[in-house]
Amino acid sequence: MSDYEKLFEEAIKGIKAVKSFPYDSYTNRLHNKVRAFLEDEPHLKPYIDRAPNYPANDDDPDSSKIDIFDIWDLLYKASIPSMGSGIASVDDKYDHKHLKQYISGGNSKVRYLEVLTNLMGFCLGEHINRELESQQAPTMEILWNDVGFANNYRSLLTSDSFIKNEIRTDILRDDHLFSIA
Repeated sequence: MSDYEKLFEEAIKGIKAVKSFPYDSYTNRLHNKVRAFLEDEPHLKPYIDRAPNYPANDDDPDSSKIDIFDIWDLLYKASIPSMGSGIASVDDKYDHKHLKQYISGGNSKVRYLEVLTNLMGFCLGEHINRELESQQAPTMEILWNDVGFANNYRSLLTSDSFIKNEIRTDILRDDHLFSIA
């Protein structure tokens, strides 16, 4: 067995053991990060409560990093429709400057969901990496930086023996968790 085959087996074993994605926890994580990006609107920040930190032991929950990626631009882009949605939903009695009429709540929501969709890919990657680290399996960063791994991985992943084995395993488990891809 080559080093790449061993690394491939470790990676597959680690990926299969990844726990389900904690949507609520990552919603809180993104909420706190976007809230931190309201620097241009310091008078709004006191009205937006912090969510519980995720992970609880995060040393810098307001940083612009998700895993190894600095995504300040996406966090900033998320803050804009967040504010727009907030303004669009303000009660008329508090809208003294009649700003609400200039904001489309529906458009804000669509734009916010678009930005969150982009952010969730980074969150999923971070979740997978944390799970792999906890299992002492090679992380995606380690695999990415291994120049030969991608070529070897592709051939191993598309081999008939690997595909048939995954299909058999899923049939025995009565699911399509891995063979569907």
